[in-house]
Amino acid sequence: FNALNAAFCDAVTGREDSEQILSTLEQANLFLLPLAGQERWYRYHPLFVEALRYEARQRLSEADRRACFLRASQWYEHSAQLAEAIEAALQARSFARAAGLIEQMTGPQRLHEAQELALVPCHRPDEVLTELARGVGLDRVEPDGGRAEAGDEDEDRRAERDEAALQQRAAHHRTSS
Repeated sequence: FNALNAAFCDAVTGREDSEQILSTLEQANLFLLPLAGQERWYRYHPLFVEALRYEARQRLSEADRRACFLRASQWYEHSAQLAEAIEAALQARSFARAAGLIEQMTGPQRLHEAQELALVPCHRPDEVLTELARGVGLDRVEPDGGRAEAGDEDEDRRAERDEAALQQRAAHHRTSS
């Protein structure tokens, strides 16, 4: 997670003492950097982030890590941070939730946020990419204008081409608005 505060940490971990822990870490100047202009919001030191990710992979099952991301997505949604909620839902591999959040986000005043989100690199199954593209008002097309046919390429290659097409379309929509 790029930023955190006590309420967010409590929601993701299920604990109720995150404010005390964050305060202790901040006072000891340990791995926690306050975010400018955002009182009581922090980010971890980049090297510590890598260590935490490693520990999470070692200690938590895939299901537990996904559950953490799902709780984060729910907290972000409740806090009206839809771009972050979508990113966390994608990390949780809760693609239907991500698509629903994108639909919420695509009101006229928030369309630019959804288009920017389309540029976030993330590995998504082919059918999910199509669903997400529809959620931001884009048709799923290949960079050459054709449509992908099953069996034409291996799944990874199709996903890369779909991602590139979505990024191109998002960039086009952003510059034309």
